[in-house]
Amino acid sequence: MAETHQCSHACGTGSTTRLAQSIDMEKERRLRLQIAAPPPQSINPWSPGKKAMVHAQTQVDDSLLGYEEDARRDGQRYRALKQNFDILYIHETGTPRGLGVFAGRDLRKGRRIIDEPPTFSCIHWPGKRTAAEEWLKLRHGHRDKMRVWYRKLRNMAHGGNDTFQQKDKKTLEKFVDDYAFHDPQREKAHIYRLASYINHACKRCANAEFWVDGDTKKIQVKLIRDVKDGDEIFIFYNRHNLGFGCAVCESRRLLKAMIRACTNFLGAGRTNASGNNLKSEVASNKPATDNSSAYLGIMPMKACAASGLPQPLKLSGTTLGAQVLGHSS
Repeated sequence: MAETHQCSHACGTGSTTRLAQSIDMEKERRLRLQIAAPPPQSINPWSPGKKAMVHAQTQVDDSLLGYEEDARRDGQRYRALKQNFDILYIHETGTPRGLGVFAGRDLRKGRRIIDEPPTFSCIHWPGKRTAAEEWLKLRHGHRDKMRVWYRKLRNMAHGGNDTFQQKDKKTLEKFVDDYAFHDPQREKAHIYRLASYINHACKRCANAEFWVDGDTKKIQVKLIRDVKDGDEIFIFYNRHNLGFGCAVCESRRLLKAMIRACTNFLGAGRTNASGNNLKSEVASNKPATDNSSAYLGIMPMKACAASGLPQPLKLSGTTLGAQVLGHSS
């Protein structure tokens, strides 16, 4: 059956083709079930007892997972993947950025946190783009795994090469635009299982740096600041015309704008049960008293809506609504 499926696009008509199509449909059904399964927590198999939070549609630990059969052929490659997911995990940022990479424990400055080979490579220049050709060279199993790993590829055509359409080519090229890293020679663009999910920050705010080995094409990421358990990892993309800004700076800007909008909404004349002026309390960073929490907890959301600010917004950490337009999953 496996051999029949591999040649389904060249077998012509008849029972063989129908059998191959039924196999494709069954594989797609299983893939959709795997994507839809909502595991809020997943046990990290290389760190007994430690739970890594994983987005319900990412399944990081379980799909490393599918990369095993390829990685086992190269012991060093497999150990590198194993080490990466032992200290990092992919999770929702709670912002328009979508998914990001987070530290699974406290990590010190100078530690190399990622060392991984590409899972997909292609030439990607305005005059020459080979993403579609390279995709069609992949085994069906590897394509299925990439659809699970990357949301942007979930709607790619299943089945044989004859099912690949122009819209799939555009989807694939846009995906490479958003997620790929070029090697030093600028010969090829590479997609990575973990590093391609790291979001951008300016040089001042980034807490990690990266480089791609020109020979092995492996990407390495090293911390340039200490990070705490649960902190998001940011790198400076070193690319022009990104179409979006620094996630950290944008978060701070939105926080200041929200505080300003809330302060204006409260107004100079609004007082709490103790007779204190709420605007003064907010401006002086004093804790609100009595029933003023009703204004601070509910009314600011109305103020944000009136001011055109996104809602709801998280007020802790670096995950506050950064308005980035690309590199979202």
